[in-house]
Amino acid sequence: MRIKIIIISALTLATISLFTSGCKPQSQEPNIVTPPKDVYMELTIDESTKNTDGTYSLLLHIKAQKEDMANVWVDINNNGEKDKEEELSYSGEYGILSHRATSPKVTVYGKVTYFDCKKNNLVKLNIAMNPFLEELDCSWNNIGLLLTSEEALLEKVNCSHNKMYDFDIRSKHVKWINLSANDISEETMSGQVIKQLPDWTDSLSKWNFPEPKLFAKIEKYDKEKNVITNEHIKQINAKGWKVYFYDNNWTEKKPK
Repeated sequence: MRIKIIIISALTLATISLFTSGCKPQSQEPNIVTPPKDVYMELTIDESTKNTDGTYSLLLHIKAQKEDMANVWVDINNNGEKDKEEELSYSGEYGILSHRATSPKVTVYGKVTYFDCKKNNLVKLNIAMNPFLEELDCSWNNIGLLLTSEEALLEKVNCSHNKMYDFDIRSKHVKWINLSANDISEETMSGQVIKQLPDWTDSLSKWNFPEPKLFAKIEKYDKEKNVITNEHIKQINAKGWKVYFYDNNWTEKKPK
């Protein structure tokens, strides 16, 4: 009789355990929804800088309006879908992505207003599809071509220490540019840089804000290939801009 009771009790406990475990909710990773992809920036990494594991080191600092941050993410595997590792971590007001990209083609999605992508071995940067960007630092890369749009809200651009042979900063709002240590020819300086600089002369007299600054050249630096002549400086000044050269410190360069 005692043996039967033990067997029945064991069966009862097993049945209860099976029932309760079946009712317990399963712990699952929340579904990651890919936000809209209509606003984006495209980065191309130099494939010769691939790590031994086949990945590319990437460190980005990003800001956006508070209401837009949830839709900012970085596609590091070029699959067009938001994955868990592509979400940003945060430090104060900055969103940060420090990761190994598995593709040399990286896309930053969302209404980013501040973008720091310096020192990432980039060879090309296209920000033309993000008109919300106000400040860009893409310095210390190997960028030959930077693409923007006339609709951009860009006010400050640091594209120094690259290999830029072309100039495509067409924002009507830009007031601060550092393009030193690049490969801007005399023709490009005349036909693109000076031509695309917005004319601030009327605004300076009306609103009394600081004069726009163009940091154009580093003296006695073997990687500096920019060509800027005395006539160039006159033309830039005529549009309300001050020109600066670096020689131990940044100093305004005035035409002779």
